[in-house]
Amino acid sequence: MKELKGKSEIRNSKSEIQIPPVTYDPALIESAVRRRVDAASDNDSAWIASYRAELDDIYDQPEYGREAAFAALDRRFFQRIGIPTVVDECLAEREASLAAASSVTIIAARSRAEEGVDVTRDGRMVLRCRPESFAPVEEFRANLRRELIQAADCFDPSFGHAPELLDNMMPSEKERIRAALSGMWASSAEGRLQTGEAGGRRTFPEMFDLCRAQLGSQAVAAGICDLCRFPSEDIIQVSELSPGVRAALKAEFPDLRDDSPVCVRCKERTETSQGETR
Repeated sequence: MKELKGKSEIRNSKSEIQIPPVTYDPALIESAVRRRVDAASDNDSAWIASYRAELDDIYDQPEYGREAAFAALDRRFFQRIGIPTVVDECLAEREASLAAASSVTIIAARSRAEEGVDVTRDGRMVLRCRPESFAPVEEFRANLRRELIQAADCFDPSFGHAPELLDNMMPSEKERIRAALSGMWASSAEGRLQTGEAGGRRTFPEMFDLCRAQLGSQAVAAGICDLCRFPSEDIIQVSELSPGVRAALKAEFPDLRDDSPVCVRCKERTETSQGETR
């Protein structure tokens, strides 16, 4: 992940959890505070007046020191919004698993589709949020708790988190499997959040196998070629190809399976390269 310029580590002073301090994207902090100021009601008049007064004071300072002063002001008011406290409380609920994280970072998401949590193979946890997702705070808390259930799964050896299972897949299949896995995993997390129980949780390899088995047959029915990724009315499975063509394709695409869907155009391309005729 790209290093955040001017990164901001924030930890509730009363927090004693054994998870690395959260590093927030400064641009996300600034945007969240500005949105809070713009949406302020009369009940927040003193809060907003204080913020604007400090902002005006910074503009009276020498220009070379303003950037750091603006960032410090935004961090203080970001804490007053209450987001860091909510984040620490949610992290503490999963401390037993999340203490294994090497770092925790919250960055800005550009769209709702980008929101979510990722755990890298070296143990970094990255949460992507839009500034508008911080309000209302209790809704943000509910969503974060669900995301952290999935993050905690990644650090639980019994879950068997193995993203490398997708490494050598055909691009079109990888996209379908990743989307299906995401939906299945999110449903599992939501169910556990509602019941407070971990019973019935499938492991990552189990979910992977279920998604791959189901989507492999769906791809054939939908007419999507795993090689060129284009839809086609003439789809066949690799197992239906001649031995020579099948061997050539598997040599070129090692993760190709016998039930992978292939279009006639890709089949003919391989036949030509192998000197076969239809």
